[in-house]
Amino acid sequence: GVDDAQASLALVAALRFHWCADGFLGEGRRRIERALAVAPEATPARARALWAGAWAALLQGDHVSAGRWLDEAEELGERLDDPVVRAYARGFRGSLALFQGRLEEAVSWYEEAVAAQTAAGEGSGVLFSLFQLAVARAYLGDPRATDTGRHAVATAEAHGERWCRSYALWARGHDAWVRGDPASGLALTRAAMEVQRGFNDYVGTALMLELFAWITAADGDHGRAARLLGSVRTLWQAVGTTISAFGPHLAEHHVRCEEATVRALGPAAYEGALAEGAAYDRPQRAIAYALSAGLETESGPVPAPDPLTRREREVAALVARGMSNRRIAAELVLSPRTVDGHVEHILAKLGFASRAQIAAWVAAHGVSAGVPTPKNQVPT
Repeated sequence: GVDDAQASLALVAALRFHWCADGFLGEGRRRIERALAVAPEATPARARALWAGAWAALLQGDHVSAGRWLDEAEELGERLDDPVVRAYARGFRGSLALFQGRLEEAVSWYEEAVAAQTAAGEGSGVLFSLFQLAVARAYLGDPRATDTGRHAVATAEAHGERWCRSYALWARGHDAWVRGDPASGLALTRAAMEVQRGFNDYVGTALMLELFAWITAADGDHGRAARLLGSVRTLWQAVGTTISAFGPHLAEHHVRCEEATVRALGPAAYEGALAEGAAYDRPQRAIAYALSAGLETESGPVPAPDPLTRREREVAALVARGMSNRRIAAELVLSPRTVDGHVEHILAKLGFASRAQIAAWVAAHGVSAGVPTPKNQVPT
């Protein structure tokens, strides 16, 4: 009956992360279409199923269906005076604009969505819009992208939300890459993948590996880049989509990386490396392979697992001893502002948000960087 039809609308909307993150896009899309067909009434459940369907369609690269479903969701949101539906519809409008390469428009939709989701008390929606806002700003070359990314990471941490935190770290990695800082880009993407390990998110893993492959190729390790691209291709095939669904900016970087890698290796070796990479066909495996980079020295300048400069290692070692920035400045005879900058860089490069994480990292890496034991302090 009508109640059952409403219940199945509610269910397909509630399962949106299963469809969209766990790689069941095709099935989700079919289930959502069926539920919408059976229950045409103007209800809040229908409105939510519509924006869940729009998300699935967006990830498949079907912008026409996504736009049509968002139109109806917005109309329902107005008619039912449902602020939550209106807020999410704005966020997905932002995604539609981003994926179609209309960056300024995407930014203004995301800004509206963040404000509306905040007002509606939709914390998870805010997190979801924030990391995408950071990506859109990065591709516009907007200097605010860095702060937006930091804010996205910090907000996710404040909510104890790990899934959006991994995407926010990836967004920060993008920003670093676009700004011409591949070392930070790599460190942040590694941090994003470390968090992603806890999920089985095909889409997220593929997006993160894409960025990882671009930076690896730019760094001259074309063999590893090609294996990463092989893994990425397998993950996209499993989901039934491609990088081009996510807009011309990402697609262009992908093509550039591919061309450079084919040029460096030659077509036959490139195909061979792609086939090798295809063995890393599940998110966990693919991430484990990517994170093993830098632990091998097979081919020259792969960044070491420690991306810090000598001075940053000194500062990190003193942070680990529990010193304040002011105290560190006195110890190293630097201005407090300089030390603040070093600590910021350390957090960015390692993808961390707290001094406690720096301390744990120092302990794990045995970093001392030859800093003398500070005066009046017994070494611990």
